[in-house]
Amino acid sequence: MVKYPVFFEKVINPIIQLVPPLTTHPSLPENENPEQTNYISPPLVTNKAEYSVADVLNNKISLLDQNIKVKGQIKINIIYGDPPCFGEPNCSSRIITDLYLYDIADKTKGILIYKNDAKYPCTANPLICGDFRDGDTVTINAILRKKDSYYLNISGSVDIWTIQQREQCSRPTDAYGPKYETVTGIYNSREVTPGGGPLVILRTNAGPDMGMPAGQAVNITDGLYIELGSIPTGTKITLFSYVSSSLSGANPPFSCFEIN
Repeated sequence: MVKYPVFFEKVINPIIQLVPPLTTHPSLPENENPEQTNYISPPLVTNKAEYSVADVLNNKISLLDQNIKVKGQIKINIIYGDPPCFGEPNCSSRIITDLYLYDIADKTKGILIYKNDAKYPCTANPLICGDFRDGDTVTINAILRKKDSYYLNISGSVDIWTIQQREQCSRPTDAYGPKYETVTGIYNSREVTPGGGPLVILRTNAGPDMGMPAGQAVNITDGLYIELGSIPTGTKITLFSYVSSSLSGANPPFSCFEIN
C-alpha cells in the first residue's frame, strides 16, 4: 500500500516554511512593535525665518505661544452669508466666515487665523477679511495659540503681511495685434457708482507721464473689484481689459491686474 501521508508531508513542509509568521511586521526589525514605533512623524523644525503651514502643524507643541512668520494660501470659508451687493443703497450684506491659511504644497493642511483672539472680521461686500482675499498667497506674522483648536493670532490694529507675486495676466493676440489694453498707475481706492458700477481710482506722481490725469477712475468688473480689496494703497499695478478682436473699438471694463 502507498503511504500518501508521507508523500504530502514532503511536498507541503517546504511551502509552509516560506510563509512568515503573522506577527512579524514586514517593514520593521524583528521584536519591534509597530504600534510603539513612530516612523511617519517628521523631525521638529524650529527657529526658521519662515514656516509653512505644514511646519506649524507638525511642530505645534514646540511653537505654541511663539511669534512666527508663516507662508500659505488664504481660504475664506463661508458658514453663512448673503450675496455681495454693489451700490445698492438698501442692501445689507451679512456674512459669517472662518479665515484659514492653507499649506501651499498640501491643501489638506490648514489652520485658522484669528484677530485679537477672536474670529477674523470679514465682509461680504466685497468678500474680504481685513486685507485678506480668498486665494491670496501671503506671509503673515502671528502668534500660535490654542483654545479649542490651534490658531494663528494676529494682534493690533494693522495686519502684518505681504502679497506674493501674482500670476501674470494673459496677453492674447491675433493677426492684427494685441487683443487687450492696459493702464498702469498707483492704486488709491475702490468706489461704486450710484448705478452700481465698480471703479478703481488710480493716481500717478505725474499724471500726463502715464497718459491719464492724477486720480483717474477706471471701470472694472465686479470680480476685479473684489480682488483689489487685498491691495494696500500705494501699490503700483497694471490693469488689463480684453476684446474679441484687436480691431474692435469696444471698451470693456478691466478684469485683471498685475503688481508691478
